[in-house]
Amino acid sequence: EGRRSNIRILARGTAVLDGGKANDLNESTSLRDGRPHVRANCPVLLVNTERFEVSGLTVENHRYWGLCFSFCRFGRIADIRFVARYDRRNQDGINLRNGCHDITIERISGQTGDDMIALSAIDRANDSKWSYAVRDLPSDIFNVTIRDIEIGEGVMVPIFVRLGARTEPKSFDRTYLR
Repeated sequence: EGRRSNIRILARGTAVLDGGKANDLNESTSLRDGRPHVRANCPVLLVNTERFEVSGLTVENHRYWGLCFSFCRFGRIADIRFVARYDRRNQDGINLRNGCHDITIERISGQTGDDMIALSAIDRANDSKWSYAVRDLPSDIFNVTIRDIEIGEGVMVPIFVRLGARTEPKSFDRTYLR
């Protein structure tokens, strides 16, 4: 809960974040039979964070999105390498969700099981407790700079950058806003 600021995850040398073997948590089992949301499989998940940096990592075998950001701003994501060896559904490299802005993404390489970079303003505040909506912050994604991306052969869908959006329904329920 609440705003975070000045968060830095700076890897040095040959730092590897390895998701290991797949577990049974995926989009079809998410929030069922006592399981958490599939986003619990994200190795790095920042929410409502300003002035952040994530750099220098190799992310291997991530079980879902490698690096996920919701309502994050004024940040830098750089020098990240993805190594996806297994066919895992929706295995994006970097996913900027609702409310992300003023972010630079650069020097990203490797292969993912899906989109290398996704900018997806598709969450609705009433989807679930996992929507991460933040009161009084814009849900749009804007002022994102992406440069120097080198993609290997993807396991499923080799897409450099995916843009996705969903509009709010007329009966927008703000019950779950944080």
